[in-house]
Amino acid sequence: MGKTVPAPASESFGEAHIARYQRVPYTRLLSLRGLASRFIRMRNSEARRYARWAAGVAMLLALIVAGVYLRGVWVAKQAEKKAPPAVPAAIEQRSNEFSYSKVEGQRTIYTVRASRTTEFKEGSRNLLEDVSITVYGKKGERNDTLRTRACDFISSTGKIGCEGEVQISLRAQGAAANSNAIEIVTSAISFDRESGLARTEKPVTFIWPAGNGRAVGVQYDSSDGTVSLEHSVDITLASSPPAHLQSGVHEEPQAKAVHLTGDSMLFRRDGRTLRILGTVHAQQTTRELTAQSLLLELDESFHARHLIASGQPRMRDSDVQSPMSLDADEISATIAPNGSIESILANRNVHGSRNTSVGEDEIAAGRIQMALMTIANVPRLLTARDSVTMTSRSATPAGGTRRIDTDGLEVHFAKNSGPGRALLENVNTLAPARIEWQNVSASNGVVGGVKPTKQIMRMRGQQMNLHFAGQNQLQQLTASGGVEVTRQVGDGPEQATSSRELMAKFSNAGEWSTIDQTGDVHIHEGPRTGQGDRAHLDRATNTATLTGSVILADATMRTTAQTATFTQGSNELRADGNVLSTELRAGTSSVTNF
Repeated sequence: MGKTVPAPASESFGEAHIARYQRVPYTRLLSLRGLASRFIRMRNSEARRYARWAAGVAMLLALIVAGVYLRGVWVAKQAEKKAPPAVPAAIEQRSNEFSYSKVEGQRTIYTVRASRTTEFKEGSRNLLEDVSITVYGKKGERNDTLRTRACDFISSTGKIGCEGEVQISLRAQGAAANSNAIEIVTSAISFDRESGLARTEKPVTFIWPAGNGRAVGVQYDSSDGTVSLEHSVDITLASSPPAHLQSGVHEEPQAKAVHLTGDSMLFRRDGRTLRILGTVHAQQTTRELTAQSLLLELDESFHARHLIASGQPRMRDSDVQSPMSLDADEISATIAPNGSIESILANRNVHGSRNTSVGEDEIAAGRIQMALMTIANVPRLLTARDSVTMTSRSATPAGGTRRIDTDGLEVHFAKNSGPGRALLENVNTLAPARIEWQNVSASNGVVGGVKPTKQIMRMRGQQMNLHFAGQNQLQQLTASGGVEVTRQVGDGPEQATSSRELMAKFSNAGEWSTIDQTGDVHIHEGPRTGQGDRAHLDRATNTATLTGSVILADATMRTTAQTATFTQGSNELRADGNVLSTELRAGTSSVTNF
């Protein structure tokens, strides 16, 4: 075994270390090398484990950082969406509210509101969104509103222009949302802040409790609440609902709607009036009205209760059974809640006509008023005044023509009249009257082989009453107060009678058949005259009979008797009862009694 030699003091630490290992036995050296190898392998495993752990941590940190970054990006995007858009260079500023009110004294006339406004830098232009204009009126009695999505407000001029759809609601102050309001829908409306006028030239539709309609162009004046429709007005008026609809009480049927057209229209809210101008036309079933101006007065529910037509107004009923027409300088009518007409009043230059199966009737006067009955607008009473002329032309020559002239009369219609079937009952004169008949009939009542002869009869009286029966056929006439009757047959002499009272009867053909006169009767025919207490004229025999203290006279003879009968147009005379005739000699004072 070798001997260990110590190292010199001058050797370095490395050399000593190597020398020491050189002095270590070989087996021990191998053991140390294995231990070192295991140590190295263990350190390499731990290093790899640590490397993997470090890589996982690094990856986790990267994911966390990426998640935080992505969340930041997402939050930024959401914030960008919710944030208001960037203000363009042309916009000065934006705000959430806009309000402007026009005030006179202590009263607010109207208020303009917008939920959002955008002010532009040039042109004094402001964009208003969710706009409402509330109008209260000068007395605060209104709560009219104008609503639209967006408007342009020019601050330098005070004008507001709204291009989209605009809704205008007109209602009274304090009224509920479902109250009697007028709703108007249009577009492209302009509103002048200073004058308070809103106007558009676009089509307009409107609706209110009494109907609906359309037009082109509308103007609304906030100062007085008037609405003007400018062109092509088309309105449908409906009747009001039955007053006792919920009470179970039977109601009269509703009249059908009235269709109105005209060139323009003006609605005055405060006075509840509606005036249609231009070529006005109103239609309800077979009845129609034309005029240049039509004024409708409305009730509290905006239903028509009175109308006034002027400018050559004309009413027509085109019913096939009895067409009628009425012309005047002015025609007005009162309308019932159910839509039927209660009365009609025509003033100045009034002319009416009607055709029936038995003939044609015409009337002219300065004023005519007609009261109607039932939903069918059947006439009940007609009153005419001021230079009244009523003419009836029969469908047959025998009936001829009848004409009444007076300053006032009443026409009563039968209760059993119906639509297209207005039956006359009585015609009463309210002032002195004159009646004339003209017809053609066979002379002496003989038809065969006899040439038709024209006959004319005229009557005058302070008061007259004509009674009708059947199909508007004159049945009887009575007159009182200074009655005068003249009658002429062909070219024969005219026969005239006068009395205090008269009663005439007529045939179914419309001809008079008999006339009876009483009270101080006088008769005159050519050179002959007569007087008595009563007179009876008979058309069939063409005779006139005087009774009661009869006196007959001509140029040569005077006769007294109880009864005297003579034939018109002949020299035949028959006297009965205490007859005394006196012959008068011409040129002498002597007489001869028979």
